[in-house]
Amino acid sequence: WRTLPPMIKARYFHASIYHNSHLYIVGGRFTDTSYTASVEALNMKTLEWSQLSPFPLALTDCHAVCASNKLFVLGGEDSSSTLSRGVHHYDSPLNTWRS
Repeated sequence: WRTLPPMIKARYFHASIYHNSHLYIVGGRFTDTSYTASVEALNMKTLEWSQLSPFPLALTDCHAVCASNKLFVLGGEDSSSTLSRGVHHYDSPLNTWRS
């Protein structure tokens, strides 16, 4: 095990996935009532964090998966306890999310 640099902003109940030499952290909570749409990526070659384009919704407990060389985020729950049926994918060259 090796300790990596801390995230830009600590959180929990986020989605995380490794894709194309980056560890992505999507959404989650800062506190029990503070949800976030922020997205961070750790470049595993340089060990530097970067702030990416925010996710379209502030979600907790969402899931991330890679398929066809794309990063997808699906499901989750918003701050009013509404479950998300949405599926979004990240367009890395454009730093945007698409549904």
